[in-house]
Amino acid sequence: MSLWIVSTHVILKGNLTLDESLKQKIKDKMRQELGPYFIPDCIIQVPDIPLTLNFKKLEVPVKKILMGGILIKQ
Repeated sequence: MSLWIVSTHVILKGNLTLDESLKQKIKDKMRQELGPYFIPDCIIQVPDIPLTLNFKKLEVPVKKILMGGILIKQ
C-alpha cells in the first residue's frame, strides 16, 4: 500500500501569514476553479521555489526539503 500526499507550496506577498483561514480560502478557490480532485492535503508556505534557468520548478530540491534535508544554494 502506498500513501500519496498532495501538497501545494505558496509564496505570500508582503507580511501575509498562512493561517487556517487563508488555507481554507485557497482550497475553496481551487475547488471552484479546478474541481475537487485537485484539492491538496496540505498547503505549505515557502520563502522561495527553486527554478532552473528556463524557469522550470526544481522538484528534487523541494522533495529533499520536505523530507527534512537541507538545501545549499550554489
